[in-house]
Amino acid sequence: MTLKEYQAFILSIEKGSISKAAEELESTQSAVTRLILNLEEELGFSVMKRSKAGTILTEEGSRLYQTVKDIVDGDKKVKSLALKIRGENTNRVTIGAFSSVAVNWLPSIMSKFKNAHPEVEFGLINGNYDDISKALEDGICDVGFITLPSHSNLKCYPLVKDRILAVLPKNHHLSKLSEISVEEFSKEPVISLPEETDFDSRTVFKRAGIIPKIAYRTNDDYAMISMVENNLGICLAPELILKGRSDKVKVLETNPPSFRTIALAVPYEKTATPLTIQFAEYVLKWVKENCDNSI
Repeated sequence: MTLKEYQAFILSIEKGSISKAAEELESTQSAVTRLILNLEEELGFSVMKRSKAGTILTEEGSRLYQTVKDIVDGDKKVKSLALKIRGENTNRVTIGAFSSVAVNWLPSIMSKFKNAHPEVEFGLINGNYDDISKALEDGICDVGFITLPSHSNLKCYPLVKDRILAVLPKNHHLSKLSEISVEEFSKEPVISLPEETDFDSRTVFKRAGIIPKIAYRTNDDYAMISMVENNLGICLAPELILKGRSDKVKVLETNPPSFRTIALAVPYEKTATPLTIQFAEYVLKWVKENCDNSI
């Protein structure tokens, strides 16, 4: 069960209808209905029913309502406290980033921004796409790098279209091709990230309708590239991960071509500190000046 399911349940009762709850959540009526159905499926009973008077609690829903409301209210208190803490730490900017951005972009961005704003204190949270989105939603990060589309209610600024490329050992029998069909990943040994974090590759394979021939899994992007260097298999990787690491491998375009869109998210833009807003603006400027594939 998720917080979003709890919110959908509580708001549908408080507002008297699912459509009004959807407006409050900046979502669609069908999406909110699905959240409630998921909650009921997980609970094993119905929590509400619709009538001419609107949405009303079932007997089981009445027994559950206050406990769920306490959870939703607790989340609001945590976010409110996070806003207060951020307001007190006006010189601190906490950034959420996945590994390729943290390694290839942030050292330069933070160094140059600190030259202009020596008072700034940086905090850095690393993780996968879902980790960063959750940290942003929970108020742990002031800004963060995510990929689009995002299923979170975050203010997002698209930055670059980052190609998803095939990575092969230099002596691989397919390395002389100008591009590689995604179908080859169902035939050749493939090195992959764990399924729950392998968002980019899974998207490519799903679109192509193939099941990759996974030979090895690793938790680290850069370990994956090293394993390709040592002839253990082939992989898919975003171009940004390969920056400065492609001399010992063969990198090919895929057919069909694939991309990920990297974006900057500022979840509390209206209440962000002036320094946070300045940092976000600097990131947009830095990307435009330093990335050929900027949007």
